[in-house]
Amino acid sequence: RVASVLEAIEIARENGQTELVVCGGGAAYAAAISAAEKLVITRVDRLLSGGVRFPPFEQDGSWRLKKREVRGGALPFSIEVYWRNRADLTI
Repeated sequence: RVASVLEAIEIARENGQTELVVCGGGAAYAAAISAAEKLVITRVDRLLSGGVRFPPFEQDGSWRLKKREVRGGALPFSIEVYWRNRADLTI
């Protein structure tokens, strides 16, 4: 457990890691999004009890959708991969 996104980034770099995964909740997503270069988002096609909404990000033009994979079944969902435009990275 870490106290901040910057601390997590520092620990990852010290250990040779090039990718961090943030697994929510909403406050963790909101804290980490400014440092992110890539988002992998699962969108479920129905509102689930206790679900966490990802903070709005698409409307500011900083992100490009690079891949979308739709999966069906009893609970349809999609996995979307977004990459940040490099000039928009804040950390």
